[in-house]
Amino acid sequence: MGLGGLFNHFFLYPKNLKKNIDLSGKRIILVDDVFTTGTTVNEVSRVLKEGGASKVAVLTAARAI
Repeated sequence: MGLGGLFNHFFLYPKNLKKNIDLSGKRIILVDDVFTTGTTVNEVSRVLKEGGASKVAVLTAARAI
């Protein structure tokens, strides 16, 4: 699955996360190319935590100012 498909899988259909992947106790590193408002990172992090992730860290390549 490519990055676009991965994005669609989790962001557009967050219920898939709970059905298909066991994140219980997992620590996740979320990589984002550009951090603008933080809305996407916050939403994806929320979905990952709801899916059982114990910690979500974010790495960003650039920040829009």
